[in-house]
Amino acid sequence: YHTLINIKSSIAMVLTHCEAFTLAIQYYYDTLQFYINTKNTINIISGYANLAILHAKINHFDQAIGYFTSALEYAQSINNEKFMCQLKIDIATTILLKTNLSDNDLLEAYNYLHHAKKFVSLLSYTHKLLLYQSLSEYYYRIHNYSFAEECINTSITMAEEAGSDKRALLCQLGKILIHHDMDIEAIKRGIQILETIYPSFDGEKELTLKLRVLETLATAYSSQKQYERATTLYRELCHETNRKHEINSRNTLQIHFSLLQSNIKDTEIHILREQYSISEKEKQRLVAQLESTSAHLTEQIHTMNILKSDIISLMKNIDDMSSLIQAIKKRLHQTSRYQKSKKQYFDDQVEVNTTFKKILLDKYPTLTRTEIEICLLIKSGLSNAQIAGLMSKSIRTVENHRSRIRKKLHALTNQNLTMLLEILTTDESY
Repeated sequence: YHTLINIKSSIAMVLTHCEAFTLAIQYYYDTLQFYINTKNTINIISGYANLAILHAKINHFDQAIGYFTSALEYAQSINNEKFMCQLKIDIATTILLKTNLSDNDLLEAYNYLHHAKKFVSLLSYTHKLLLYQSLSEYYYRIHNYSFAEECINTSITMAEEAGSDKRALLCQLGKILIHHDMDIEAIKRGIQILETIYPSFDGEKELTLKLRVLETLATAYSSQKQYERATTLYRELCHETNRKHEINSRNTLQIHFSLLQSNIKDTEIHILREQYSISEKEKQRLVAQLESTSAHLTEQIHTMNILKSDIISLMKNIDDMSSLIQAIKKRLHQTSRYQKSKKQYFDDQVEVNTTFKKILLDKYPTLTRTEIEICLLIKSGLSNAQIAGLMSKSIRTVENHRSRIRKKLHALTNQNLTMLLEILTTDESY
């Protein structure tokens, strides 16, 4: 089960990379339930965080905040200050992603960020960057553009020192500068920054950032009454938006199709295994039944031989015909099931050896029905005497049939006929 959970977690990561977030959520949810049942606190925190991130990516911000909050509660239960700070930053960042923010939302986001800033030394590089980026977004939301610019510049400096991609941060800086309503130079600088980085966005993975830049630039040019450039950018924005929807739809359909194919293959394999298992069990049952029937019929043959001797003895010792007939009837009644058992035995042989019989008929069409029946009995391991008793023939007759069978099967002089017939069953290329 641990292996299954690891596989589901890996599938979720691949789906996330392919931006199939809804499908990834299903797999992450399964892994989270397992971690909750096993009381693995660290993995529970990670599971809730993964679900929160994916919900945020599909704009389900309230659900994302709920999952982050659950993760925070588990982090508090083990008093892990580092996890607590990182999760508070995540919650604040998610709150600030919402379009319509109330004063309470802004206050809650600020309190989380303010607390995390006190323990900045505990944070990883990623969460330090996210802290200042979120503080910048907070100040931008309350129209304190100077503080917002200061915080985003701190993030840009950190990214430059780490050699990381800073284009997303520059996008935010350009957005902040453009909204400096009373500072024309700041607006021009913001437009210049966005125009510089705009052509660098390429490929499906960067399409979201490209759309954000296009929208910000188009709005900026429109506010500056440069309508021709704004119109061009709005047209490109519409085109790229449609392309993104097409890409997302195509990717989702491809992933659904791949998963469906995988499920179909798994189901087919499962069905084949079940069928094989059932057929094997049924075969074993029928073989056991045949062995039992064979033993029973052998016993019946022995009884018939005794009956024959008894009848001869009765005929010698009983003069009265009526008494003789009654004595013979009594003996016959004891073995009345013989013929029925014989028929059942042959029916069972045919049921178990249908494939074997077909191979014989296909490869050796000159075999007679009687010879095929004898082949089935030989393959079952019966001796000539037992076969003779079952078929109501003499041993000599069975031996003659056996000799003709060997010739028709092209058996070698010293080759065991039972083994040859078994090979025909197991190796169709023989």
